[in-house]
Amino acid sequence: MVIRNTVFLIVLCFMNLKAQDSLEIANTHRFYEKSFVTEIKSISPSGKHIILLNSNQYGKEEYKIFNTITQRSDTILKGMKYYFLKDDQLVVQDLKRVRFQNLKKEEHSDIEGHFVVRPLQSKNAVLLFSKKDRVLAKYDTFGKKDWNHFAIAQYEIDRDETIVISCSDDSLSKTDILTGRTKSIALDEPISKLQITDKLIVALIAHKKSIRLKTGKKQKPKACL
Repeated sequence: MVIRNTVFLIVLCFMNLKAQDSLEIANTHRFYEKSFVTEIKSISPSGKHIILLNSNQYGKEEYKIFNTITQRSDTILKGMKYYFLKDDQLVVQDLKRVRFQNLKKEEHSDIEGHFVVRPLQSKNAVLLFSKKDRVLAKYDTFGKKDWNHFAIAQYEIDRDETIVISCSDDSLSKTDILTGRTKSIALDEPISKLQITDKLIVALIAHKKSIRLKTGKKQKPKACL
């Protein structure tokens, strides 16, 4: 009889402690929720999807994607930047990778590495540039690589998003964005800066010299010193 009473008291104490723990957890959750601030990180072209960051002063962060049609909210990869190429095609950039995410099919593909992302809205594509590896590459909306070029120090594109002008230590190149075909000019000195105007991309080199390249698709590269 004494054993039964002892067991009964232990069970009651355990249930009481469990109830207190649940209450404390709920109170803590409500306390943290009061300090939450919601920030809009990106919006899809039609407004169908919104990337939200819920954060508070205690360091808690939640990255969510909210569907304005279904009113559904789902967790999404934490990123530095978010780019919508289409309503259901999202590119997420963080320090270790670039993720191409198909929101409709709930599929994604990752490109490992730290890249600078340059969306090409008129081409439904993306340029990825790795400063560390000096690689410039073009990917489609599904994360499939169309072309890449190596030993790239810097680059610029024209306003029509048809031509890439890039430079390495000893050459200046003009690349067709659609095909990836490149024509190059050998240089005696490295380029310090690339500048773009309405019809020209100017490469500045030492001693105040410059090389001017017409950006028209049918124009051949011309050097003017």
